[in-house]
Amino acid sequence: MAKDIPAKFEAKDITFKSMNESEASKEFVEDGYNDYQKRSMRYGPNLPKDSIWATSPASMFVAYYEDTPVGVVGFSTYKRVLLGAGIHIRKEYRKKGLADILLAKLLSEKGSKTLYVNMTNPRASTLYRDAGFKDMKVESLPKEIQEELEGTNYNDQVQKFLVFESGWWGVVKERTVIKEFFSPSGIAKGDKPMSNYKWKQLIIGIKEDRFPSDRKKYVKYSNLSDINRKMVNGYLKRGAKNPKKREQYIQGIADEMRRSSNERYELEDRR
Repeated sequence: MAKDIPAKFEAKDITFKSMNESEASKEFVEDGYNDYQKRSMRYGPNLPKDSIWATSPASMFVAYYEDTPVGVVGFSTYKRVLLGAGIHIRKEYRKKGLADILLAKLLSEKGSKTLYVNMTNPRASTLYRDAGFKDMKVESLPKEIQEELEGTNYNDQVQKFLVFESGWWGVVKERTVIKEFFSPSGIAKGDKPMSNYKWKQLIIGIKEDRFPSDRKKYVKYSNLSDINRKMVNGYLKRGAKNPKKREQYIQGIADEMRRSSNERYELEDRR
């Protein structure tokens, strides 16, 4: 286990590995931590253990700090939608900003599909709402999910359903957030400052070479020249500290990642 735990984590402190739910549970157990349980073990009075919320195949994203598994988040696939598979943070690493990083990772991985989350923990519900999830009634769930809930007794004051539509951040039919960031119409003047969740997702996406998506105009982060990468990192750090200037910093990032600004962009054409 890591000896020195930061007072607050930044996205750069954390690495992720994708795996199934059994593998994720095993990662924690083998590191001496037994409080993370699979859905089939932790579900009980609120949802049947054999429901789709517990049994549909899940993709889990385990967060590591210095090779120590510190948190996990994920979703399962059911027909045309995604179902939340839970979020968990190791006890000694809680209240240090990991929830933001985990949810940013979840949203960066979900693609264009709608994600439904079933919540029994009010505290976790607040985290999801802050990340952009909206409350919804059972009657608004897809028919196939409603059928799975028939005959299930739950306390409506505790059991909540949240949804994250595929058109996140008001970008209709866009498959990735970064298209909004790097298109002229994506950042309208007068908009509220970009949320911390959005900024953290931007950081993760850029450093994982998923953003920006337009390879004809922009260079991958991993292929930037040293000076351009240094400038991008500077804008990302300043944006984390100064939300009101994030629109300005995004424009700076776009300029630094533009192919015409980089001497090494031709390397991508040869790959």
